[in-house]
Amino acid sequence: EGLGMQSHVIRDRRVAPPAVPREDAPPTVVAFEHVTKAFTETVKGLDDVTLDVRRGEITVLLGLSGSGKSTFLRHVNGLHLPTSGQITCLGKRIDTASERELRRVRCWRPR
Repeated sequence: EGLGMQSHVIRDRRVAPPAVPREDAPPTVVAFEHVTKAFTETVKGLDDVTLDVRRGEITVLLGLSGSGKSTFLRHVNGLHLPTSGQITCLGKRIDTASERELRRVRCWRPR
C-alpha cells in the first residue's frame, strides 16, 4: 500500500537559520489534507495522508521501494492530482492552480 502504510514521515523540528526561509513564504509551505491517490480500486499510492510542513522545517520522506515517496512529491508539484483530499503548496491549492501558478510553485527557491 501507499505512503500511509509502509513509509514513515520523520520530522526534524530544528528550524533553519533565519536567512534560509523566505519571509514571503506562508508559515505552512506544504499541506496535505486527507489525500488519497488510487491508481485502481485496490492499489493506492497515497492513503489518507495528512501532513503540514512549516517554513524552515526539515522533513524527510523515508520508505521502501514502491511505498509512495515519488507519488507524494509528484502531488506536491502538481504533476499528479489526488483522487480525494486537498493539497496546498506555498499558499496555492494545487488542484485549482493554473499552469503559470504551478510553474511558480515548482521553481520557487529561497533567496
